[in-house]
Amino acid sequence: MIQGRSNFVYRIKNENKFVSYNLRKNYETSKIHVDVNFVENDILDIKKFKNWQKEFKNSEFILEDGNYICGWAIEKMSKSMFNVVNPDDIIEKYGADTLRLYEMFLGPLEQSKPWNTNGIEGVHKFLRKTWRLFHNEKKYRKFFFQYFCECIYDLCK
Repeated sequence: MIQGRSNFVYRIKNENKFVSYNLRKNYETSKIHVDVNFVENDILDIKKFKNWQKEFKNSEFILEDGNYICGWAIEKMSKSMFNVVNPDDIIEKYGADTLRLYEMFLGPLEQSKPWNTNGIEGVHKFLRKTWRLFHNEKKYRKFFFQYFCECIYDLCK
């Protein structure tokens, strides 16, 4: 089972105001799941959030350092918790090889593991650096690249 990283916003009770994660203890709040596609590195894209549902259109936000910081938890990936990541979006942004390698780095398929899209960026950078190592100005070093791929394949068995 793949577990997803859920994000939360904190709504002040009986108001249409949201308070950032580190300021929530100063208020009586309720936590609401937010779509993970609106959050990057725990910072909420307020514009996308306001356009998400009608009730949030006129919301006010109490920010910290100019950003709205979201809370998070590792939970079962589920549409009701808004923590589902579409693989097509990842492939479009980073490529299929990055997605495949990231899934291999997560570990055996039988085990539960947390899915965190921040790790995909690191895998993408690794693949770009590896490509530059073996692809030098239109001169393709085929032998070395094949050897490298075979080594990676042997490691992942």
